[in-house]
Amino acid sequence: MNIPSSSHCNAGNQSAFALEHAPYEQPCYISKWLHHQSIPVKDVNLWNGDDLPEVEEVSFLIIMGGPMNIYEHEKYPWLIKEKRFIRSVIDSNIPVLGICLGAQLISDVLGGAVTRLSYPEYGWISVSRTTHVTENLPFSSIIPSDLIVFQWHQDTFSIPPRAIHLFKSYICPNQGFIYNDTTVGLQFHPELDESDIRIFLELVEKDTEITHQDYPKDDIVQNISHYKRGNEFIDSLLTFLLNRNKTQIPR
Repeated sequence: MNIPSSSHCNAGNQSAFALEHAPYEQPCYISKWLHHQSIPVKDVNLWNGDDLPEVEEVSFLIIMGGPMNIYEHEKYPWLIKEKRFIRSVIDSNIPVLGICLGAQLISDVLGGAVTRLSYPEYGWISVSRTTHVTENLPFSSIIPSDLIVFQWHQDTFSIPPRAIHLFKSYICPNQGFIYNDTTVGLQFHPELDESDIRIFLELVEKDTEITHQDYPKDDIVQNISHYKRGNEFIDSLLTFLLNRNKTQIPR
């Protein structure tokens, strides 16, 4: 783990909140990184009925994945309030990072569309940087030309208006975007390490109808060291996002 010192990120008195939609979809490495910066991470377990914080309490927002779809409002009515909250945080220029379902929620609230993917992506998938990432952009140096990442999704998002398209894959052309230099949505999971992935596979099979016959379990386990590059990417991305935040919120 290569975590920079807290002085690099000007952590100050920041507080981070993580919106979680399932017990096996946690920030994992992101939480470890933020704790190392002396930034507390407060988990909001929406799946367990936790209330959303006030926008004024948030100086960094993490939105995690989950087995639901963003349009299942009747089954998960808290999605409606969550979307309003996410939009308010984005409009306040507070740094936001959405992973998988989290990225789809961000796309939705910014005017994008979330639809069914023609074929689900499970396991290790290669993504590449798009031509929209030009060298004059402030974040260009942290976007690798290619990256093998852990994927687990059946839906896809469109790139919302005024956002910049970051990553693409062969099956799913929209893998990441950045909006206003403060909000990032990633379809893939760079926050997981080896133990996180093994736990994820065990729990997701219990919680969903997906079984070991539906995804390349052997390949995932045999090539599990790919997680390291995802963690390295998150290092750079979190440093960039936290440096965009000029707000100091007392704890």
